[in-house]
Amino acid sequence: MADVLAVGATDEGGAALPESTRGMHVALAAPGRDITAASARGPEGGPRFETRTGTSMAAAVVTGVAARLLVARPTLAPPQLTEILMASARGGRGALDRARGAGVVDLPRSLAMRPPALDAREPDDDAPGARRLPALVRPG
Repeated sequence: MADVLAVGATDEGGAALPESTRGMHVALAAPGRDITAASARGPEGGPRFETRTGTSMAAAVVTGVAARLLVARPTLAPPQLTEILMASARGGRGALDRARGAGVVDLPRSLAMRPPALDAREPDDDAPGARRLPALVRPG
């Protein structure tokens, strides 16, 4: 699906958590262990926070970095935002990692990057859409 990023969860040192999602679809990773989050539960009239671990927490971190980047550069298109987030990630090994994608999201590095040129969308940018297109070359 175009403009959707799958996120993996890491510990404080950037290592993938055992319970984190894995696969070639993982684009980025973010801290996901012991993150303070709002909760529906809580003492009567008391704070409603709890510490949670997992990819849901990591996805919130990536969303926050993306939001901060869009505040700084409101004209970025989704493909440009994705390129900046992935190119500025730290700890990547050159190829996409099945647990951490391009690496761990890095706000200061993403803010320091120059916006990439906006490339025109192509049919194969969206894999489900590309499968509906007729083949360009006949088999054989």
